Amino acid sequence: MRKTGKYNDIGDDLMLFKQLVVKHMDHELMPNLHQIIESVVSKTKTQTEGFSYKVVKLQFKKPNLGKKVRPIDLTKEQISNAVIEMSLDIDYLLPIKSTLDDTIQDFSLQIVIKISNKEEMLVKSSWHFDRHPCNNDDGTKTATPEFHHPLYHLHFGGKELTEEQELEFGNIFVLEAPRILHPPMDFILAVDFILGNFYSKDECKQYRNLLKEPKYLLLIKKAQERMWKPFFFGIASNFTRQYNLINVGLVEVNSTYAKNLLTYSENH
Repeated sequence: MRKTGKYNDIGDDLMLFKQLVVKHMDHELMPNLHQIIESVVSKTKTQTEGFSYKVVKLQFKKPNLGKKVRPIDLTKEQISNAVIEMSLDIDYLLPIKSTLDDTIQDFSLQIVIKISNKEEMLVKSSWHFDRHPCNNDDGTKTATPEFHHPLYHLHFGGKELTEEQELEFGNIFVLEAPRILHPPMDFILAVDFILGNFYSKDECKQYRNLLKEPKYLLLIKKAQERMWKPFFFGIASNFTRQYNLINVGLVEVNSTYAKNLLTYSENH
């Protein structure tokens, strides 16, 4: 398969994204952005079938964690030294058919917030976003999960918290459930998600200036088109027949993918 222009488009978008973020979110706030995104961009130059890349612990410093932070004995200095680490593993094919279908083969996004005192870990919080695998390693279909399990979902806690033995969590109850429906995110959308949730556009001048860049807003829109159009059309198609909207825009959605977005089942 020849490399399509769309793969090159992703590389170009990532390079422009890096330039804009580096311009406004200075090195003090995102110290390893340049190194990590260069590694991601290099993937666009070599892959010809599908598209995949990994991001390991992209750091965000001096986030705004809000006014109500627990445990209450954390000092203002400790809170101000919080670090967010983002890790992303994505493997997907861009849509090449008229029928909208799942473009992603594998997806895992981990967001971890840590507060340390020198070498000692004081507190940690974690969220992960991922895709339920439809096939096992041997190619057989995975079984229908025991509990409600949308194909793409958000989950608080996970292994990042439950496997830590040296931390005390007070009276916080860390569970395996629920898994909450959430659209998948690529590098651009994931970084924008963290900036939008942990850097106040009113208090963080750097982020406010970044949002004034028309090119930045266009990159977000393009990433949403790539990642979210199949997702949201897929959800909508579960309900459109009742309202005679199935042919709006002549969009056809793979029915199995659409149903699994709401809750995964091997029988769909």
